[in-house]
Amino acid sequence: MAAQAISSGYYGVFVLLMVGFTVCVMATTRGLWVDPRYWTAIAVGAVVAVLVVGPLFVPYEVLQRTTGFRRSLEEATRYSADWSSYLASSAYAHAWVLPYLPPWTEVNFPGTVATVFGVAGIFLVRSPRNREIVFVYGGLALLFCWLSFGPDAGLYAVLYHAVPIFAWLRVPGRFGLVVVFGLSVLAGVALTSLLSRVRYQSMLGAAIAVVAAGELAVLLDFRQVSPIAPAYQLLSTLPRGPVIEMPFYYRGVDFPQHVKYMLASTAHWMPLVNGYSDYIPVDVLTNVMTLAPFPSRAAFKLLESGGVRYAVFHMYGYNTENRNDVLGRLKEFAPYLRQLYVDDETQLYEIIGYPP
Repeated sequence: MAAQAISSGYYGVFVLLMVGFTVCVMATTRGLWVDPRYWTAIAVGAVVAVLVVGPLFVPYEVLQRTTGFRRSLEEATRYSADWSSYLASSAYAHAWVLPYLPPWTEVNFPGTVATVFGVAGIFLVRSPRNREIVFVYGGLALLFCWLSFGPDAGLYAVLYHAVPIFAWLRVPGRFGLVVVFGLSVLAGVALTSLLSRVRYQSMLGAAIAVVAAGELAVLLDFRQVSPIAPAYQLLSTLPRGPVIEMPFYYRGVDFPQHVKYMLASTAHWMPLVNGYSDYIPVDVLTNVMTLAPFPSRAAFKLLESGGVRYAVFHMYGYNTENRNDVLGRLKEFAPYLRQLYVDDETQLYEIIGYPP
């Protein structure tokens, strides 16, 4: 549970609900509601998970409490799944269906094999153990399908008000991942029952696995990683200091462009003035228009308070008019900037002073 929560906040919520639901199912099917050993074991596991994850989640809780950062139900509604989401697929084998579907918000189709055999698994239960598996994974598939439809379906809105961490979520449609997971396990139950009745079980099972993989095949578009820019290579050898990267994107629609600078910072590991996240601090919105035209007197004054030491200008990010304007301002403030590197695309400067 702790590992899932650390790897992804969404997965943390998923596994919390999955384990909680399964605990109740097990207590019911095995008559453990009044067994103190069972609940003691569950409590120990829960405490360990909280102790491991707690230190990483405390900052989020503080942020939510001090800034009011939370996702609204209206926002969650926009990112909820609909019925066509469970018929939409990105796989080549299913692409022919897409033109016939109403607009969808997520791509949650589990695949024909998982869907057909998953549903069949509910009706092919033979043993008490398999019956328990159906209760757990069939129940999870239904529960998370319900949640994926968001606030308008009711359950998500109830949990939003009852479970504080739901206020951190934005995309209910992602609960569909657990629907696929549940159907896949139920498909295993069905195939176990069906294959036990035929010859050449291994061969038939392998064939079904190949079909399942084939129908979900997509081309993985792995792009070639660009080499580290010489300016960043040089920056990694310089004394440590905060860096501002330009252009400093100021329009809300362009804020994600700062992610490029964040990724590039792994070449030098200097602190960045630039940054982007789903949560944007108030001071960023306040200062962005001051920093966007750097170098300027107002921007220098703001950077001085943060001890910013280096500035990287990506000239390809400017159109001709803006590029000429930047070059003019660099010339104007040349006494306060020492050029460390220059090529056709990038210029690196050290801030050696601040104008009065």
